[in-house]
Amino acid sequence: MFDPADTTHLHILLHVIKADGWDAGSAPKPYTKVFDMLTAQVKRLGDEKGSIIKHTPYGWILQPLTMIETYGAERHQRAIQAAEKMPGVGGIVAVPVYKPDDSVQTYVFAGSYAYLLHGYGTEFQAAMGQFALVEQEVPIPAGLWPATVPEQVQFLNRLKVSAKADVSIKRSRKVNHTASRTDRWVMPETIPLKLMGLISEVKKVKDIILTELTHFVMGANGMQRPTDLSDEDLLAGIRRAKLANQKSQSWSAASRPQSVPMSSGTSSSTTAASIPMTDDSRMTEAVHIPLPRVRYFVENGMAVLNDIKASSGLDKIVDPGLKDEGLGKVFRLTGTSRAVGQAVKLITAELGRLIANETTLSSRKPMEGNADVPATADSKSPSQKTIPSPNTAKFGDSNAPVVSLSTNGKRMDKDAVEQVDGSILKPKNVDDEAKGVPKQPERKEYVICADSLADFAFVPCGHRHYCKKCAKKMFAKKKECPMCRSPSILVMKIFVD
Repeated sequence: MFDPADTTHLHILLHVIKADGWDAGSAPKPYTKVFDMLTAQVKRLGDEKGSIIKHTPYGWILQPLTMIETYGAERHQRAIQAAEKMPGVGGIVAVPVYKPDDSVQTYVFAGSYAYLLHGYGTEFQAAMGQFALVEQEVPIPAGLWPATVPEQVQFLNRLKVSAKADVSIKRSRKVNHTASRTDRWVMPETIPLKLMGLISEVKKVKDIILTELTHFVMGANGMQRPTDLSDEDLLAGIRRAKLANQKSQSWSAASRPQSVPMSSGTSSSTTAASIPMTDDSRMTEAVHIPLPRVRYFVENGMAVLNDIKASSGLDKIVDPGLKDEGLGKVFRLTGTSRAVGQAVKLITAELGRLIANETTLSSRKPMEGNADVPATADSKSPSQKTIPSPNTAKFGDSNAPVVSLSTNGKRMDKDAVEQVDGSILKPKNVDDEAKGVPKQPERKEYVICADSLADFAFVPCGHRHYCKKCAKKMFAKKKECPMCRSPSILVMKIFVD
């Protein structure tokens, strides 16, 4: 495009620059890459008349016009004027950059400006940082990012005040994450923040962003503030969040809590299995509640869980859906590590109290003869026939036999015992039916949602005891029966005498 050895046009260019301005419409073709030419010829200028660079150091930057407009043209011009007044800076000149069009016959404005600095010594490098714009992305560990929009806005405002910097801070649309094959949700590893502003201001914000974020999250929860973190700690935090995320996504059926045999032939678990998903400051844990205890926790609008939430200081308790079909429900607890740990202890204590109460009632029943107390196993019954539960075929043989039941001398046939997903409902009184006592309609509540009638079945296998809402939800997700895993063609309402 031009000959670097030819200084004729370079002299003209310097005079144009010295005249303070270059009309974009009259830009000559040879100066398309003006900054390359100045770099090649600056040492040849010497003491030639008309030169404004002389023997002083120089530097240049390329600045897109779109970035200048986003930052603000007037504000950017004020930054240039302030940089020109710095010691050692002789001047700052803006030169528009041109590029050839498709025909390579004419040149059009490339949308960028080359800013040429010259001065005395190395001070002009500091001046460059006062008006040069830059865009950078800073990855933030997902566990430290505020959950709600008001908290995010509050943090960004606090960050600008702490840094005393005029920098545009936005959350990037790009979200880094790792998908899991075994899990049903995706946990982002990092949330990138996009910073745009002067080089010196962006660097200042980047140096304190993680420290301020940690202070904001922990300070809001009354925790002790940590010491300042460096860039190495930022990378370490990202690695910790990534490692915790991988652990949370690697859980499978083998990692689910195992139930232990209890009295009355039922099974339960007194421990809550937790799955860490974030770092120690803010976390989410999945807590399993066994099937016979689900109704106690979810009835009356989850009153018990809401009381636990208020007592422990949790942010929220979420029911993510069916995860342990036939075994119970999984609830996600979100909050600080202290609050989540306290909530897990309260849930575990409630489970232990329920089991202790049931054991006490079972031991008192033979002595008091109370027919309202749930029936217990008759140890003197000569015919103890084991009834396999629905979990037996699915999870192996069980050591807890379910025997013929009796109460107040009235025989209870084993075939009269109704089972729904392993939980024993109120047994039928065979003697009452023989005497002609009319059978009272019994409301069967689905043990998963504890709400709707369990009167829907999968076809053709015929497995029933599902409510309409849950049956259609499971059928829409997988065209198979959740109990036997056989293919299903539809779910239908049934009527049982």
